[in-house]
Amino acid sequence: MKHKRSVYRYRPKRRRRVRKLRFTLFIIVVAAAAVAAVYFGAQFLGGEKQANPLPSSTPSPAQQAAAPSAEPEAHAVAGTWPSDFDLTYDIMKNGEITESFIRPQGITFPSSGYTSSDEKYTNLKGVTTFRGDNYRNAASFGTADVTEEILESLWNVGSGTLTRWTGSGYTGQPLIVQWDDSMRQIMNLYPEKKAKQTLTEVIYPTMDGKIYFIDLDDGTPTRDPLDMGFTVKGTASIDPRGYPILYVGQGIGLSGNESRDNSMIHIYSLIDGTEMYQYGFPEKDPFSYRDSWQAWDSSPLVAADTDTLVWTGENGILYTFNLHSDFDGSAGTVSISPDEPVKYRYTTPLNGDDALSGIQPDVRIYGIETSAAAYKNYLFFSDNGGWLQCVDLNTMAPVWVQDVTDDSDATCVLEADGAGVYLYTGNEIDMSLRAGSQTGLATARKVDALTGDILWAVPYECFAVQGSDSGILASPVVGRGNLDGLVFFTVARTGGSEDTGLMVAFNKETGEEVWQKAMDRYAWSSPVPVYTDDGTGYLIQCDSGGYMHLVDGTNGDFLSSVSLGANIEASPAVFGDIAVVGTRGEKIFGVKIK
Repeated sequence: MKHKRSVYRYRPKRRRRVRKLRFTLFIIVVAAAAVAAVYFGAQFLGGEKQANPLPSSTPSPAQQAAAPSAEPEAHAVAGTWPSDFDLTYDIMKNGEITESFIRPQGITFPSSGYTSSDEKYTNLKGVTTFRGDNYRNAASFGTADVTEEILESLWNVGSGTLTRWTGSGYTGQPLIVQWDDSMRQIMNLYPEKKAKQTLTEVIYPTMDGKIYFIDLDDGTPTRDPLDMGFTVKGTASIDPRGYPILYVGQGIGLSGNESRDNSMIHIYSLIDGTEMYQYGFPEKDPFSYRDSWQAWDSSPLVAADTDTLVWTGENGILYTFNLHSDFDGSAGTVSISPDEPVKYRYTTPLNGDDALSGIQPDVRIYGIETSAAAYKNYLFFSDNGGWLQCVDLNTMAPVWVQDVTDDSDATCVLEADGAGVYLYTGNEIDMSLRAGSQTGLATARKVDALTGDILWAVPYECFAVQGSDSGILASPVVGRGNLDGLVFFTVARTGGSEDTGLMVAFNKETGEEVWQKAMDRYAWSSPVPVYTDDGTGYLIQCDSGGYMHLVDGTNGDFLSSVSLGANIEASPAVFGDIAVVGTRGEKIFGVKIK
């Protein structure tokens, strides 16, 4: 069944005669004067302004001033107004709750997605954040020379354990970047690595409390590991401007306690490994509604045009930091001096205390584990309570909200195809499990990113396992090249089993299945697209059985598989023809795509 998409067209106004124009202007002036009289009269008589009013489909003058372009703007429609869900929100600036906020300099993230044009999230060669960019659809860089269609393990590096956390966890994607000569010379690289003109460095924070620095070509160390002393389950980010800055979110508190032990965000210099900044609270951010699990598993974005760090927390708060960063390449120095962050929090009548979440199945949990996607001044994320929303970063107010029914840890993927802007997202099984059921529905969805309308939704029944997640935890992939027109989802624990899974390719216009592939072992790990020079597309898919698979994207056939020895929860990143991923078995692997 085909679904209608919103298509925005601009129509030139017809010319009118001068007299008709003058008459029209006269009417407008009179009408404006009447409206002003009513408004100021109401103010004079004591009318009060509503605190944090929910956004209107007609932008206010302040919102129009913050808007970066004349392109179609996001707006709520029937069924996606925040008020439809009784969602209320607060904004905090300088430690105080404020009724409204206008960012002095408007944020504008790239609006064209993966492109060969100059409008990119980063000009660095590599994968610098979870899924590569603000669209979260670029976990591979460059192209691969695939002739044999086989995988071959090239090298492996041992990692370790911290408390009970071993190796690399979910989402745990490595970062891969090829530094230019000037940058290599100011970094604390080993001398032979400074001299290597084609050095491509893997930067991998893991759950053993260390950051590993690895030569992509042969797996040898490029510099000493950085001992952080805390667990990183999620994915770090490198500053997209080419500044030698690494942003790392702490997944578990220093003691390994999973509840009230606080976690922090940490910012490191990649010149010498020093920690430049950390942010957090002794127990929790008092602005947070959530009492426990103050962790930072998401991978942040940096808005280059405004020097702003954008980061979502598992405490249910969106943070934006003005970094005041300064990088002097000739002097070999980098510094930051962040302001107190501007924060956004939200709640609904369905949200409740953590303690009730294991008892009452209808209680929505606070917390954002997904890595937010961004388009222009709009940020998109789903949360532990099943809310998918769009927030205007320049007003820190919600634009639209959608109920996606259950916990969503998988990061949304954005697409802008000329006809519209879309999100692809899926949920896991959480509230179904709390209701006492052994099964629940994980639903793959396509959403209009400008309105929040669900364009199609395809559910899959999954087997729920106490203490371990089921459903859609892997982030989807929007295909290009010969995979154009397809979107790929991976679903865990399908077929009434806690072991098996499913890969599915959908027609992205209609939501119809093009193919599905049964997996002997389920996967939380996200698939990664790999393309050859002529646009032939493959997928790399890892699974809980410890295998990495090379998949034909056109039909789902598994062309080659290599065992990496232990459960792969982490998502790989690919540079050229080498895929890198860590396992729970305390090893990091480089795998050649041949």
